[in-house]
Amino acid sequence: MLNPASIWLVTLACLLAMTSCNRPPSEKPNKESKQDNSPQAAHPSEKLTSRQLKEVFPLYPLVEAKRWQELLRLEQLVSNPEMDQATRRESQKQIDKLAAQLQQLHPFSQDEDSVTLGLITYNRHNGSIEVMAEVNDPASHQQSREDIEVILCTPKGRTHESLFITDARPLHLELLLLLTGYSNANTEEAPPARFAIQVSLPNQAPIPLHHLLSTQDQKQLATPMLWEFTGSPFDGLYRPDLTGDLIISWHAHDAVLVSANKPIASNQTRLQAKSHPALTSGIKVKLLLIAENGQP
Repeated sequence: MLNPASIWLVTLACLLAMTSCNRPPSEKPNKESKQDNSPQAAHPSEKLTSRQLKEVFPLYPLVEAKRWQELLRLEQLVSNPEMDQATRRESQKQIDKLAAQLQQLHPFSQDEDSVTLGLITYNRHNGSIEVMAEVNDPASHQQSREDIEVILCTPKGRTHESLFITDARPLHLELLLLLTGYSNANTEEAPPARFAIQVSLPNQAPIPLHHLLSTQDQKQLATPMLWEFTGSPFDGLYRPDLTGDLIISWHAHDAVLVSANKPIASNQTRLQAKSHPALTSGIKVKLLLIAENGQP
C-alpha cells in the first residue's frame, strides 16, 4: 500500500521528468514562448500515446494503475505487425477511449502563473491554493445548533455538517499540494504544512475562516486558525474520495486537511457556524489556502 510518504517520494521522482510546478516567477518562461502543455498528438491524424500523456501528468500510472496497464497492453497490440487489421482498429478505439477517460478524470495544466488539477489551482506568485466552492448556508446550521465538523466536502459528504461544498476531488487537492512542494510528513525536522483559510469573493476583501465559526460555549477561538496537511493512504482507492471530506475540524477519520488545534481536532472543542452578511446559501466562492510559512 502506498502511504502519503510513498506518494511524496513517487511525486518527487515524477517532478524530475516535468517542469517544476512551484518554480518561482523569476524563473518562469517568457510569455512569448508559452506553450499549451495539454496532451497533443504530433499530427492531427496521429493518436495520443501513453508517452505523451505521461509527459504532461506523470502520476497517471500511479493514480490510475489499472487503466494505465490496459493502455500499455492495447498499445502493444496496435504496434504488433502480426496483428490483424480488425483487432488493431478495435484496440486503437479502446486506446482513444482510455486516453480521453484519463484526461477527464485528472485534467492537468500549468503555465507561468498557475498549476491546475481538476478544480483546484496553485498560484505560482504567492503559493496559495484556490478551491472553487459553494456556501452551504451556515446560518441554517447555527439555527439548528448542528455541530460543524466539516469545512469543505463534496456533495457525497456530510453536507449537513459542512460550511462549504465543492465538486473538486479530494485526491486532486492532496496531489496538487504534493506536486507544488507542500509536505505532509510529520517529523520534528519536517512538520506537515499548515494553512490559514480565507473565503474570496469578487470585489471584496477575503474573509478569514474564523469569522464564520464559534465554539459551542461561545468562547473566543484562537487565531489564526490553522489547518494541517495530513493526507491519506492511497492503495488504488483514496478514502477522502469515498467520504467526500477535503477539510475537517474533528479528526475522526482521514481527510486532506484537518484542524491543527488539538482540542478542536479531538472534538473536545466543538464548533458552530456563524452567519456572515456577505455569505448566503448557494453563493460561489473561492477558498484560499494560505501557507503558514509562505511558499515551499
